[in-house]
Amino acid sequence: MTDDIVTRLRDIAQLRGDISGRIIPSACWEAADEIERLRQAGDALAHGIRTGRWDDTLDAWTELRGE
Repeated sequence: MTDDIVTRLRDIAQLRGDISGRIIPSACWEAADEIERLRQAGDALAHGIRTGRWDDTLDAWTELRGE
């Protein structure tokens, strides 16, 4: 993806300093990690659909989304 939201979230976390006990840096790191997990799962699902092997990736996406 061309957006830089993960980079911006990680930059905010680093600018805010040590994450222990601080809500904003912790939330930024967690949000960036979640975005990366969702992107990876979405990419895997798209690849599975293109190749006709989407059962496992659909299950993984559904589990990740908590559905």
